[in-house]
Amino acid sequence: MGVQVDLMASPHFSHRTLLPATLSASWLPTCKRILLIHPKRLYQVLMVSNREIVAVDEFVNSLDINPFVFLRLVIQKESRIQQPYAQTQVVLSTPGYQIMPTEFAYTGKLIYRHMQQGSNHTDQLETVDFPERDLQLVYQGNPEYDHLIDVYLGNHEQRHLAEIHLKLQEAFASEHPDHLWVQIFDEQVMITVCKDGQLHLSNMYQIRNRKDLWYFVHMALEVADLDPITTPCWMMGEWNPDWGTDRVIPSNVHCQLPTTFLDNLPKAASSVPYWKFGFLGWLS
Repeated sequence: MGVQVDLMASPHFSHRTLLPATLSASWLPTCKRILLIHPKRLYQVLMVSNREIVAVDEFVNSLDINPFVFLRLVIQKESRIQQPYAQTQVVLSTPGYQIMPTEFAYTGKLIYRHMQQGSNHTDQLETVDFPERDLQLVYQGNPEYDHLIDVYLGNHEQRHLAEIHLKLQEAFASEHPDHLWVQIFDEQVMITVCKDGQLHLSNMYQIRNRKDLWYFVHMALEVADLDPITTPCWMMGEWNPDWGTDRVIPSNVHCQLPTTFLDNLPKAASSVPYWKFGFLGWLS
């Protein structure tokens, strides 16, 4: 007979407060809450109406348990997650997404469904329209997450990380017509390329080490025919601390850590590596 493990009694995740709350407890329920869900970590970011980030918590899936179980444990055990907030947005970072011209959206969704055959979530395709750009984002939703969050946290809006990349690409296109956004989360990297002020490509890749990371970055630059020395490449997210920042950013690629995600970050954030979460402020 196998040994039964009490998940609720075991420390299956770790918690860090990256930015302590800069508002009194009585004001926190008026905040907008953004939950960024990744298989290995969960960020809770609280914002006020002017997009100022006022609190950030990070929960790490220390033992690499099932992502759904990890999310359920965090929601059930953490009082900061259980608090009511004015609005909740859930951001998925799943690799199953496509960005396509609106005129090809119907055909694109049929192709996408065919590619996702065998997946548990092929019947839940979510779409986000960008009519001013004639683009549509199609991504694979997660009904299990939806139900879990509905039960414990109430009404929420589900979004995808690619939406933020599209907003960032558009916002920086006038000043930097050619640029890359590189979003790292442990063994995943999302790369979005802007060329001549237009979206050129956006994909997510699995990586095992920094060599894999720079293979995909160089590949994206080569596909877009962009100069690695002069093209700005902004890095965000969470990478393996063993790599070290100086080793993550090679001298032959014009990489930099973003310093102006938000105009009104609180002063307390000056000592916080907010490229880990500051991009969430672009989700309206």
